[in-house]
Amino acid sequence: MGYRDPSPPEPTRIPYGRFPISKFELLFLTILSTVGIGLLVVATLEKEFRCERAGGAVRCEEQTSLLWQVTLRRSFEGEQLSSVEWRPHTGDKNREKGRTDLFDATGNPTAVLRGPRDEALADYRALRRFLDDPQRSRLEIVKQRGIWVGLITGALCFFWAFFVARNLWRTAGRFEVVVDAARDRIVLRGRRFGLFRSERVHPLARLSAVSVEHGHIKRVNHRGSPGDPAGQLQLEYLDGPSRPLTISRLPGSAAHEELAERLREATGLVPQPRPVVVGAPDPAPSKATGKRQQRWVRYLALGIPLLAAALGFGIEALVESSGGRVSFQVEQRCKFQGAELLPGAAMSMTLAPGSYTVEIFDPHAPGLWRTDTFEVREGEPTRYVCR
Repeated sequence: MGYRDPSPPEPTRIPYGRFPISKFELLFLTILSTVGIGLLVVATLEKEFRCERAGGAVRCEEQTSLLWQVTLRRSFEGEQLSSVEWRPHTGDKNREKGRTDLFDATGNPTAVLRGPRDEALADYRALRRFLDDPQRSRLEIVKQRGIWVGLITGALCFFWAFFVARNLWRTAGRFEVVVDAARDRIVLRGRRFGLFRSERVHPLARLSAVSVEHGHIKRVNHRGSPGDPAGQLQLEYLDGPSRPLTISRLPGSAAHEELAERLREATGLVPQPRPVVVGAPDPAPSKATGKRQQRWVRYLALGIPLLAAALGFGIEALVESSGGRVSFQVEQRCKFQGAELLPGAAMSMTLAPGSYTVEIFDPHAPGLWRTDTFEVREGEPTRYVCR
């Protein structure tokens, strides 16, 4: 009677390469996500202007919503509606625009109902008719920025980004194959991006062969070409269909062949001989390498301006909805919000509508500084000169 070691054999652990993430697809995913978010944000920008008349008194309210959440609300009533005037002006890029100014009892204006010249004029006339007609009890003006176009385009960007992210998830990571004879199983453990772990279990019993199925991975920058070389191990069984070791193909060729040989050794299968050609010349470099580099340049040339345009459009919309752009030109030393500006300097920023104070250096003033004020109107560029 032979001796049998009662302790089960230790599992055999085989590292299975490190498959790097595609930098181009990561960049493309970032661009798609950023453009999608910008389009969705801009598409949900909505402005509402409402007026109600009750007991002879008029009360108006302007409300700005972004991502379906109210971000700004202003109310006007009583002396704040002493007079109403329409004023045309030239906005950024010399665009003809207009606005309605609501004057309070002291003559201070507040800009509302801004927009392109004709649209702003129509809104002003609607407000004027409401104020002049005591029989009307309600006025409502709602403005949206092409919500359906933005939502559909943003959703398409996210839909495309999902497939790019799915491809990144499936074709990147570090893996380990564990041959556990005690439990009669083969376990594939994956670690992706240093955080996420996955595990796939395959039976070890009745395993008859381990083979490599070669193919390609289709990348977003491989239009018109088969893609990057890739492979996937197949576990073949005596009494059933073969099973893929991984959920999808992984990049490369040599790593899969090496794993297949080590798996055959660990499971006691006879290694499959591979033909060796003596004196065979080295393979010529692929002609697709130069084409891939050219595609990189083309996609970067397309993606970066698209990303910049989307960001610029979103920033412009947010500025118009929540504040105004102020440009400072410094001819005399001055201070503003803790920053000291010297002659010849220039500064630009976005500020909420309202009145602001600037300290200007003056050797003849008490304390060597005198104060000056300027007004920032919503959606309207302001230029202030320190002098």
